[in-house]
Amino acid sequence: MRKTTAIFLLMSVLALCNVNRMLQAQNEPPEAKPEAVAQAEAGWLTSLEEAQKLAQAESKEILIDFTGSDWCGWCIKLSEEVFATPKWQQEAAKKYVMVMIDFPHNKPVSSERKAYNDRLASEFGIESFPTIFLTDAAGKPYAKTGYEAGGAENYLQHLAELGKQKEQRAQRFSEIEKENEPQKKLELLDKLIATLDQWEVSLAYPELKAQIVALDQDNKAGLLVKYGIALAQYYHNKGETTRCEEFLQKVGKCDAKKAEEFKVQLMLRTIPSLYFEKNDWQGAQVALAKIMEMKLQGEAAQEMYYYASLVEYRLENKEKCLEYLHKALECAPQSQAASYLEKVLKKLKEQE
Repeated sequence: MRKTTAIFLLMSVLALCNVNRMLQAQNEPPEAKPEAVAQAEAGWLTSLEEAQKLAQAESKEILIDFTGSDWCGWCIKLSEEVFATPKWQQEAAKKYVMVMIDFPHNKPVSSERKAYNDRLASEFGIESFPTIFLTDAAGKPYAKTGYEAGGAENYLQHLAELGKQKEQRAQRFSEIEKENEPQKKLELLDKLIATLDQWEVSLAYPELKAQIVALDQDNKAGLLVKYGIALAQYYHNKGETTRCEEFLQKVGKCDAKKAEEFKVQLMLRTIPSLYFEKNDWQGAQVALAKIMEMKLQGEAAQEMYYYASLVEYRLENKEKCLEYLHKALECAPQSQAASYLEKVLKKLKEQE
């Protein structure tokens, strides 16, 4: 299961057990000091596009802060300990154009701003706050980080160390450009994406994955299916149905089963937006029953049973909820989501 899905499961799991309230009670975030907030926000843009223009004009890089400025404890600590300090404001502006993408709870946000911030969060695969990206002037990320203790001096050193990844990326790009042999170019591209995955920035490089799909048209290297599915997911998330279908067709020509499994997963992942967000638990129950008839296996089945457990919990069918959670664990006991599901089961049993 993709990491983003696992994180979504965790967030939903917390809601399922109401343990999010307990966690907040145990670790209440500090209140942001008004003067610190004002100092931290000074000099920050709110548009990535404007930052790109400025970065290109001034030969700078871009730092993007995805934050919950008035409720996220670690975001507040990062602002007060780093961004609001004179050291940061003197030094960071020499190297970075800074962008704040804020998701506040208690500040007024226009619908346009919210839509813009939501789109960027989706494009960058944001899973938690604060999340900091370093990008080149064109907005291509090369590093991802978050809160680091130690104040502004330490944080600047931390970012400088991450800056070496940009140099590594440039070297890899140069090697790929010089390589004329298709198989070797394919291998170099695959290795680069693996590195970008380790840096947690590969989502921003669909063009590299498209190059691999083009080079491995018969799937001899097994990479067309791998990256074709990734690109179909990418364009599905962006709402670009035609592009999604384009790559799904390429996958289907080489592996019809994989393509069909992916279509089912897409169907499954529409359940939250179609039903959960509207509190239509009975509708979700009916939709999931139809998906269960498809006899999914592995992590797809785990996701399905997890959703079913959440629905039964909301419908106050505790016994059925536990049954589906057990089935979810049995489907993929080694998945990233499994440990979260085990915690949920434990918490629910404690409530009996």
